[in-house]
Amino acid sequence: RKVMAATADMARSRLSRLPDEPSFRDVALRRYGRTIADAFLLHYTEKLWSTPAERLSPAVSGKRLKGLDVRTFVMETFAGRRSKTKHLDGSFHYPRLGIGMLMDRLADAVGRESIRTEARITRLRHAHERIFELEINGTERVPVDRIVSTLPISLLMSILDPPPPEEVLTAARALRFQSVTLVVLFLSRAQVTRAASLYFPDPTIPFTRAYEPKNRSAAMSPHDCTSLAIEIPGTPAVLPMKDEAALIQAVTDILTRIGIIESKDVTGSLIHHIPFAYPILELGTEARLTTITDYLERFRNLHSIGRGGAFAYVHIHDLMYAAREVTESVLASRS
Repeated sequence: RKVMAATADMARSRLSRLPDEPSFRDVALRRYGRTIADAFLLHYTEKLWSTPAERLSPAVSGKRLKGLDVRTFVMETFAGRRSKTKHLDGSFHYPRLGIGMLMDRLADAVGRESIRTEARITRLRHAHERIFELEINGTERVPVDRIVSTLPISLLMSILDPPPPEEVLTAARALRFQSVTLVVLFLSRAQVTRAASLYFPDPTIPFTRAYEPKNRSAAMSPHDCTSLAIEIPGTPAVLPMKDEAALIQAVTDILTRIGIIESKDVTGSLIHHIPFAYPILELGTEARLTTITDYLERFRNLHSIGRGGAFAYVHIHDLMYAAREVTESVLASRS
């Protein structure tokens, strides 16, 4: 009965009209109805971005909602695994030992001797519409011919020398990024679930999803063990984010309480912090980006790409395709 009511609610919602500048909340309510939007989309999205849904652009969903329609919802609910609906993200191949294998192959192709780490870019000097020099770690100066930057675009604007006009800097300062903390638990059990990822729309649970790498590739854990990577956006007030042991215990306690794992199965853990993980696409972002990109277009040898550099919420395969296009452009310019 609840499913049929939600389906009817979804159908009725299509009769409403969107405002001229719709928010993610407006689009979610119109497309899916209040029942489904509240249960699965709005609370989850607000957790992920630490921002009210009415302030977010519809672009925060990326391409992830394009396959979620009435037919899909009904078939998935009633037929479950027997349904013939497509995965919302499409089908894909996954590297045997994880996504890091892609980065390893890229590093090998470039030449590991050509890659520098611990090299913080602190200044980009320009003149006559070209970047001519970058500064590393505040001291070392390196002349450059062409720059491909994946720095967060707001950071990129702050290190240009001379600085951009004030209105451009104001637009850049208004852009916000969401940080993410990953808590990985190693477990002495063969499997937690059959799902690659679990999502947690419940606003009382401080993390957004947990993914089990072994379910993407069996080679990623021993046959009698598995692991869970828990994604925590921002800095939830209910979690002890600065005390790693306390954070691991808190996450373990929550997963145990909701029946996902048993605390006795945890054999190890690690924590990884990712600043600037996701661009927060608020209403008004498009106008700010236009101001910034109009300014950056004057630099003939600068390419700003990636989630942070383009300030776009896109899939990894789209990012790699864009990187390939820029690489081909750079190579063509040298021939």
